[in-house]
Amino acid sequence: MWRATPLNEILQKIKNVGLKP
Repeated sequence: MWRATPLNEILQKIKNVGLKP
């Protein structure tokens, strides 16, 4: 598996935005 990849950060940001209203 990759380590601290940009895609992971983007996915986390999208998840954070989805969790937030």
